[in-house]
Amino acid sequence: MLDENPKLGNSAKEICLRIFFPIIFPAVVLFNFIDKHFFAEYFAKRRLDKRESRFASEIRERVPCLFIDFGAQRVPNIEPTPLVFDFAVVTLKVDTMLIRFVRGRMDLEVDVAPAGKPGAWRESSTVAKHSDFSVNADRKVDYYGLKDFGQFFRSNFDVLRYEISRTDWRASTGWLVPFG
Repeated sequence: MLDENPKLGNSAKEICLRIFFPIIFPAVVLFNFIDKHFFAEYFAKRRLDKRESRFASEIRERVPCLFIDFGAQRVPNIEPTPLVFDFAVVTLKVDTMLIRFVRGRMDLEVDVAPAGKPGAWRESSTVAKHSDFSVNADRKVDYYGLKDFGQFFRSNFDVLRYEISRTDWRASTGWLVPFG
């Protein structure tokens, strides 16, 4: 009977949400207020550390070639991570480059930067696509998740290393020129 009408299956969830939301929402707001003002965001930072540890484990599990073939090592994040939603940042050092995995709201972005310029992040697939150094024209230039990133990184390692070693490397925000 529930399979025939999808609205019936959602109605119990909707009823519970309407009953408990007025109770739970103020409690969460109060807890976050107390954490921020009395505990210096101790609990939020703890949740962030747990998210980042889980994310690092997931990277190690789904992209083992970074650690086995390229000797990646986790390094501390250079920039502070926002304490919001499911946001997590993990930075790895491979050869002379830093690789920053950023996940938030189920989106994944992988940025690269030279080890000597840790704030000059650029998105890795954009760097691979726009590089004039090409080892193989048929190489994979996009990734669609962590499982896919290993193959992308293997096929573009030389390209990324070449681009990072260039002296004119700069962050992508440095290219924006105000007009007006």
